[in-house]
Amino acid sequence: MINNIMNPTQLAGLVKRAYPNFDMTNFNYRLKLQKLIYLMKASDLNLGYNFRLHLNGPYSTMLSRDGFDMPSFEECQIIKFENIESEKKFESLLNFLKNKKDNSGIMEIIASLHLFHKLYSNKINEELILFVEEKSPKFNGKKEEIRKLLDELIKSEIIGW
Repeated sequence: MINNIMNPTQLAGLVKRAYPNFDMTNFNYRLKLQKLIYLMKASDLNLGYNFRLHLNGPYSTMLSRDGFDMPSFEECQIIKFENIESEKKFESLLNFLKNKKDNSGIMEIIASLHLFHKLYSNKINEELILFVEEKSPKFNGKKEEIRKLLDELIKSEIIGW
C-alpha cells in the first residue's frame, strides 16, 4: 500500500498494475510511464513529480531517474493506494485508459492535450488540437483522431479539465 509519495520500489509496484511487462530499456515504455504518471497527477493523484513541456509531451526528469532506479518487475509486488478515494481514482483512470494505455502515441496525445489546456487555458479546443498536431510530425494529419481523444478526455471527468 502506498500514500502519495513515491520511491522507485513503490513506483514499480504501481506501474506494474498498468504495465505488467514494463521495461525501462524500451523507449515506448518510458514514454508511457511519463504519460501515465502525468495523467495521474491530472487526476488529482499527485505522486510528487513535476512536469514540463517536452518534445514528446509532459516530461519529468525526476520520474525518469526513479524509473531507471525501479527494481525488476519480477521482484515487485503490485501495490495499491492506502487512501480509498485515491485507489478509486487510480482504478477509474486505468479503466479510462484501458484501450489507450498500450499505444504510446495516444498516451502522448492525451497528456499533451491536457498540458496545453493547462498552459493555455484561454485557448479554444481547436487551438489545442492544432498545438498537438503541430508539436510533432508524427501527428500531422491526425486532427480527427486528436479531436476524438480530446472529446473523450473532456467527457471522462476523470482527468481534471
